[in-house]
Amino acid sequence: QVCPDEHRGPDKADVKKFEMAAMMEQHGGAPATAGTMVRSKTFGDFDKLEKQIRTIATEPDNKGLNKLWRRIDFNGNNKV
Repeated sequence: QVCPDEHRGPDKADVKKFEMAAMMEQHGGAPATAGTMVRSKTFGDFDKLEKQIRTIATEPDNKGLNKLWRRIDFNGNNKV
């Protein structure tokens, strides 16, 4: 979900998610909640990512792009 307001407060669903995650962690430890919470994205997050990608794209000899490609093409089949 993209939210234009960077300081959006939690809604009812967010509160419930935090309660459930706390209960899961209490009963199963930290591994029980691994990957269950996702932070809402804002336009500021995308602007920051765009700046990072532009910096990578301007590196000489495409060093940054090649490194990024190897990371996302984890199995080396040139398909992502």
